[in-house]
Amino acid sequence: MTSSSSAPLSQVRDCPTALSVINRELQAKIHEFGTKSRAVLELESIRPSKETKGSLGLVADFNITIWPGLISDYEALVNELVFYCRDELLKRGLRCMVHGRTKAVQSVSDSLKRREQARQKPFTDLSDIFYEMHDLAGVMIVVQSEVDVARANKFVSESFREIKTPNYWSSDRPVGQHWNTRFGNYESHNHHVSLKGDSEYSPVIFEVQVTTFKDFVYNQYAHPWFYKGRHGALTDKDEIVMDMIHGASYLIEMGGEYFLIREKENRDSIEVEHDMFQANPLVNGPRSSRHPHSRPYNKRTKGLATATADKILMAFQYDINMVTDDCNNILKMIDRSRQRNTDDDIDEERVLAIQSHHRLRTWFAIDQPSMILLDGRGNPGPKSEASLVSAKLTSALLKLHIYQDKKHISPIIVPLTFFCGEHRDFQRDPNANATELALSLLLQLVDRGRDFIAQTSLQRILEVVDPEDFRTVCASLCDLLTDLPKDIYVVIIIDGLKFFNQPLERKEETEELVINLVSAFRQGPPATLKLLLTGPPRISSFEGLFQEDEILRLGRDLPPGAAVNDLTWRRPLTLR
Repeated sequence: MTSSSSAPLSQVRDCPTALSVINRELQAKIHEFGTKSRAVLELESIRPSKETKGSLGLVADFNITIWPGLISDYEALVNELVFYCRDELLKRGLRCMVHGRTKAVQSVSDSLKRREQARQKPFTDLSDIFYEMHDLAGVMIVVQSEVDVARANKFVSESFREIKTPNYWSSDRPVGQHWNTRFGNYESHNHHVSLKGDSEYSPVIFEVQVTTFKDFVYNQYAHPWFYKGRHGALTDKDEIVMDMIHGASYLIEMGGEYFLIREKENRDSIEVEHDMFQANPLVNGPRSSRHPHSRPYNKRTKGLATATADKILMAFQYDINMVTDDCNNILKMIDRSRQRNTDDDIDEERVLAIQSHHRLRTWFAIDQPSMILLDGRGNPGPKSEASLVSAKLTSALLKLHIYQDKKHISPIIVPLTFFCGEHRDFQRDPNANATELALSLLLQLVDRGRDFIAQTSLQRILEVVDPEDFRTVCASLCDLLTDLPKDIYVVIIIDGLKFFNQPLERKEETEELVINLVSAFRQGPPATLKLLLTGPPRISSFEGLFQEDEILRLGRDLPPGAAVNDLTWRRPLTLR
């Protein structure tokens, strides 16, 4: 690893700092909206309009313009809050789940109507709306049992600044109209808080809800039926079954508490068994593993004195079809999207806006090193508009590489791609980690660069790389990139970085890989490097790495234009 990566890495890993940066940016944006709204209301008081008057104009403006303009920033805040709470609670030894959400546009509109009726007076200032709408952003902490509720509440009170007195929703509240419940109502503690620290702007208020696992399970059914009334009125039998669900969740919680007690009782014997388990491989050798690179490292490299590309690819079990399969899987969504009309359809105008953007085309077309951090917004799923553009670009580059290889055309373009969204499931997918990400890029480079990679570089890979050790893989990848000869263009595309933002180890190693790739780029190697990263979990994580002209942000709302739905590149992918 290069020493130059240490300073940016410490900045990236500082989660509370990233949280405070996002919070400050959101505060400033809210302040800007507030200034504009006050100016509009003052103008309306002087020259009343037929279309907007008083509160109607403010509430309508909030629903139509302000909240849609802020929701992506609130989503970034919620993501950071979830990561922060999860990490801090884990440090305190508290077993829990942490979820987050931002309020949907329609839900905000409905809530504003209810709150305006409850306060019996209209909203006249934007700050009043943000104070009343304390749950625009929400985090839920689900603890294992009631004994953990007090500890979770203490964490919230110690970590955040209280804005309003917490609400306690008791289980003794009445439920339904027909059935006298045996197991009570949904119980939770709702904290209305903000981040600590001084600021020139008003605080961003968010809600942190603490509840138990049994109430969390119960509320998955009770909330839409009792509170929201989404499915019509409940009969007496419906209410009985709902109460039975609550009772069943009690049994699950009791079972969990029982095994916690048993774990405590057997801790000494468990520790002895654990020690024996750890010692067993030393006596009998390592047990079999489901990891794709499970063969012992020393046995795999033994006998491979002369390294070749084929020997390396075979030794590290390179999947030659993975990138192509991922591309095809993503490109299929064009047809699926056109055959149906759902909320998760791709936005074809956004695809066109990304792929025809002058910054992206300049990134590829110029005969110089270049890199872009692309925040394409759009569909939050693994098959987003940005991912579709990455797949189209990768597919075109692979075809171009094959054509150049056959015709012996220079300069040689070598595409290296990894789709994080296609390998996001770290529990089931053996490729869903930063080590496999780096190894995939390394092996793609060995495969497509076999005609020009030096023998000494291949030998070093075979001798140094441990495919289960992230740092040896990452270092070898960056070393090879800096050793490549002139007239080689390496195009690296890492799509969907946000899907590798959890768990913490995968997040940190992915960030370390990005830092080292950027460091290799900054060194100015003989080969021309082009780096495209899409879907960052937060732009602020990489602020110290990228210059402003290397970050491409697309707004959530695209400006009106004459975009056509051709979903094709308007010019051939060629170097000037």
